[in-house]
Amino acid sequence: MPFTYDGPEGESVFRTFLHGLVAAPGVPVEEAVATLLSPIREKLDELESLHDFQQGILFGALLVEYTLDQMLKGLMPGFDQVKHLSFSVKIKIARALSICPRRILEAADSIGIARNKIAHNLGYRSYTDLPTEIRNKVEHGRRGFYDPPTSAPVEEGLNQFIFLAMFTASALLVYANHSRHLRDAIEEHGFIPALLAKAHPQGDCATMGDLRSS
Repeated sequence: MPFTYDGPEGESVFRTFLHGLVAAPGVPVEEAVATLLSPIREKLDELESLHDFQQGILFGALLVEYTLDQMLKGLMPGFDQVKHLSFSVKIKIARALSICPRRILEAADSIGIARNKIAHNLGYRSYTDLPTEIRNKVEHGRRGFYDPPTSAPVEEGLNQFIFLAMFTASALLVYANHSRHLRDAIEEHGFIPALLAKAHPQGDCATMGDLRSS
């Protein structure tokens, strides 16, 4: 049952796990991913152990929002200075930036919708009380992490949500690593000259220094 963080070609800046941004050549992919996920390993294990409906939904949503924040901060270092953004607004920002495959953000959105349902309605006592549309979105998102989706193991009830939250948080942390590398590349001294050279391959473009001195 191959597990995948991938998305379609051309849909996002990063569409797959880039081993070279995480570990040295020769390090097995599983080991590289495990190292990358080590900051949230205890939280993933704790989430997997939960059986209480409301606790599972709230804990899962918090973990996904945390990893979403890490991805956005990776590309935008000042992001954590922006206060009072809702989970849904953060997802919209990530979609606009197209950092990672859209289906991962759709999974995060499904998690946020489930969280909002129980946060604003005391009538939901179990996972099956949630609207069928939400539960179907959660299950569709969970199966999307398997290639092919039909190879996904059968999960029932709250486990569908918990495993989706675990997969989504893991994927967002992978792409948080990639977004930090992208930001580092942008800030390197050679980035602007390389950008100018790409825009004007014939070498006829003035640099900003040339413009200021003219």
